[in-house]
Amino acid sequence: MFGQKPLHIHFRCNDCGSLIDIDNKELNVKYINLNNRIEDKYDIDIIDTDILFKGICNKCREKSST
Repeated sequence: MFGQKPLHIHFRCNDCGSLIDIDNKELNVKYINLNNRIEDKYDIDIIDTDILFKGICNKCREKSST
């Protein structure tokens, strides 16, 4: 099942633009389960998921606090 639905979770910093790949098995399983629930509820097939969180990375946060 996991091979059928590639999952991409990223974080992009609003200040420096860095892109961080979030590779966490527990989170991936939760999002796959969410995708399955959405497919079942709406009778659709999700073939890819791209999740992008936006905010301030730790390096930029540390720079702004000094």
